[in-house]
Amino acid sequence: MTKKYLLSSISICLMVSLFIVMIIGIINIKLLNPLMTRIMIISFVLLTGILIKLYLSKSHRRYNAGALITIVLNLILAFQIIDMNKSYSYIENLVSNSYEYNTYELYVQKSNTTYSKIDKLKGKTIGLLETNRDNVIEYIDNLVEVKYRTYHSLDELLNAIKDGEIQAFIISDQNKNELEKNKNKSKIRMIYTNRIKKEL
Repeated sequence: MTKKYLLSSISICLMVSLFIVMIIGIINIKLLNPLMTRIMIISFVLLTGILIKLYLSKSHRRYNAGALITIVLNLILAFQIIDMNKSYSYIENLVSNSYEYNTYELYVQKSNTTYSKIDKLKGKTIGLLETNRDNVIEYIDNLVEVKYRTYHSLDELLNAIKDGEIQAFIISDQNKNELEKNKNKSKIRMIYTNRIKKEL
């Protein structure tokens, strides 16, 4: 009986440890918004409570079900961590703290159907905020040849695309909340998004 509980404790501890590593990665690379992250954490806590209840059950069937679910979850968490680390190298960043990831989104006017992909903007003018200029230009130049025009605020970007000064604009996740609240949000559409590694 003692051995059985020891094995179940080790399995639960491993699962919790893997989940913590995964959550740190999700927060570090901003893979999910804060609300979705909180929902994931709460769901995991509830699931852990259910598994502990199964492990403490006198029924061998419930104990075995708990053990099987824990093994499956540990495998899923391990594969997810490996996959995230391959894409974002966040485990290395946790140790060295040498860079961070910023999400950038490229928008065009909704009424303009010409620009369906980023390569359609070749030779056109893209607006960007002064605070993001260096990182964005370095990244976009590797994707498509465009001209740039810098603005000081999101309102200036939206007015510029409406007036035809620019054909598209790009913002980071730091400006996303401001864009969502803007009354002109319905007049634009996103055609490209990606995460850019930024050296600290």
